[in-house]
Amino acid sequence: MINSQGTFDWDNHVTLEENSQLKYLGIGPQIGLRGKTKYFEGFFKLSSLSGQAKYTGLWSDVDDIIIRKNGSEERFSSRFYDGQFPYNRKKVQTVHNMELGLKLTGQTKINQSMALDFGLGYFVSIFLDVPVAPRWSMPGNWIWREGSNWSTQTRNLTFAGIGINLGLSF
Repeated sequence: MINSQGTFDWDNHVTLEENSQLKYLGIGPQIGLRGKTKYFEGFFKLSSLSGQAKYTGLWSDVDDIIIRKNGSEERFSSRFYDGQFPYNRKKVQTVHNMELGLKLTGQTKINQSMALDFGLGYFVSIFLDVPVAPRWSMPGNWIWREGSNWSTQTRNLTFAGIGINLGLSF
């Protein structure tokens, strides 16, 4: 930048921050099948949870301008733009869940009235269309007409685990 008083250099230090969260509590029915043999136990369950998702978020755009005159260390710093874009939304959301498990079981007698039960199992739980925290979208030149705005998101989540159990039977 050049003006009648000399040459100026400037830097724009941009800080972009996004903080968002989601609170969700769903309730709903569950149906399933459970089976047991002498050495195996298994289950299969389906559920559908419905509830209110509460989305909140704040996206901040801070442009800190630093100007130097004639290449010197003399600086002028100014907070040029401080944009705050909050988001609050409530939406009814349905989450579907499927669980599958299989366990190898056994029992050994300790005495006439007591037995040690043991097992080793595996399970997998899949949640579909789970709401997650919203995100800020900035396509193109970061201008509103190109779609910069908050957007809600969903994800499919899979959890798996191994379980070991020990117990006493009387």
